[in-house]
Amino acid sequence: MVKALSAARKGSQLVAQVAAIGNTRPIVRFRLSLDGRRAAELAKRSSPFTVRLRGRGGSKLRVDALDAGGAVIAAATRTVRAVKRGKSRVRRGSGVGATVGIL
Repeated sequence: MVKALSAARKGSQLVAQVAAIGNTRPIVRFRLSLDGRRAAELAKRSSPFTVRLRGRGGSKLRVDALDAGGAVIAAATRTVRAVKRGKSRVRRGSGVGATVGIL
């Protein structure tokens, strides 16, 4: 099973976190698509992993886990959310807004 944990965009940069759960032995590659267009194809790697895509537009991320023959074993989708206004980076940093302390 594949899960798209998060997908965030800031300008032309998209960062997605993906996890393969369960028996991952048959998985050979991961294919990422944005709005039906192939964006990247990655070799199998440890789970969870983070992917950074630059210059790719799209609002719906799809992740396919492929076997050696190229057949789709599992798939996951996630809506790409925009990073809040005022946040400087897509990957790191605290949130935007004031924090409230309770005394």
